[in-house]
Amino acid sequence: MSENSIQAQKSSQLLEVESWLIAYIAKVMEIESEKIEITIPLEQYGLDSRTALGMIADLEDKFGGEIDPTLIYQNPTIESLAKHLLAK
Repeated sequence: MSENSIQAQKSSQLLEVESWLIAYIAKVMEIESEKIEITIPLEQYGLDSRTALGMIADLEDKFGGEIDPTLIYQNPTIESLAKHLLAK
């Protein structure tokens, strides 16, 4: 696979994860997905520890394996969280 193909695949995967996170936050926090910015900390959308734990459980279902519950606090934006999840 060429370097361009690999980069395109990574970009596509990143967009897929970011889109999933946007849709999740929009649904759970009852916010229009168009109003969610990937660089704004999730806590500004009202994400609390209870909601964060639910999101971790759903991420584990989506990606398989165990995810550290503190991951959301270590990667507080959709952008950083998506990048971290893909780096695994």
